[in-house]
Amino acid sequence: MNSTIDSSHVIPGALYGAPKSVPKYPSGFSLRALITPNQLAVLISENKSKKIFQLQPFQFTENISKSEWMKEIDSLLRTEWFFKQEWSVKKITIFLPAFTLVPAQFYSLDLSETLISWNITKDQNDEVLYDGIEGTDIRLIYTIPKQLLFQLPPEAEIQHTLTVLLRYLLQSRDSLKSLNIYVYIQQSSFQLIYIKDRSLKFCNSFNYKSPYDFIYYLLFACKQLDLDPKNLSVTLMGEIMRESYLFQLLHTYVRNVEFAPMPSGWQFDTEYPLPGHFFYNLFCI
Repeated sequence: MNSTIDSSHVIPGALYGAPKSVPKYPSGFSLRALITPNQLAVLISENKSKKIFQLQPFQFTENISKSEWMKEIDSLLRTEWFFKQEWSVKKITIFLPAFTLVPAQFYSLDLSETLISWNITKDQNDEVLYDGIEGTDIRLIYTIPKQLLFQLPPEAEIQHTLTVLLRYLLQSRDSLKSLNIYVYIQQSSFQLIYIKDRSLKFCNSFNYKSPYDFIYYLLFACKQLDLDPKNLSVTLMGEIMRESYLFQLLHTYVRNVEFAPMPSGWQFDTEYPLPGHFFYNLFCI
């Protein structure tokens, strides 16, 4: 089915998968959704084969306010066909920049608000949640607007986007490299992750407005981590193309730049038209 959204703040992206009707047996399929300040993307896949049935992104306009953003998400959740089906699995990840990482030994539920308040100013209308990152002793604490949390399907598993991304990266072979950082690029922010010997050394999010902002923050982080850009490998994920000026600028400072291959295991009926590093977070869920 095609999207029926009608809003000045939401732009439906190109649909992957035939605009078919609902699968005959929805209970044999899963829904995965990614929500960020810039987009909402939905992936419907068959459970046994991990074959993609449909991938539909929606882009939010650049100057959308927080209240308008939540209103548009609510509208998508209420009107789009894939949120109305009884899928066997519903997983939703949310990227919001208000998060912090703490060692498990210092974490307790009673201290969640105190721990996150050291890094951010919590809005009174926000709820504080936490995720454990599988295979580590790390807790990711984050805030989410209570209104948004109320809007999400109650049966869905909710996690922060970085939780699923870190879990996947820490289990990959590349996590054994000593001089490799991962950069996930979004429209107005990027997340920089440094893993060494399958141990997370650094993870932070930076806002940027221009390619020069991006380079400044990346090089600053490298300096703090005592990493020499000339000997470093950078793996890119997210919304970036090789032809972009940001990529060209990055390559002048970092010799070894590569795009992450798509997470393994997914199958497609027809040729997938996008680079494998696009929607990387979505395929990690």
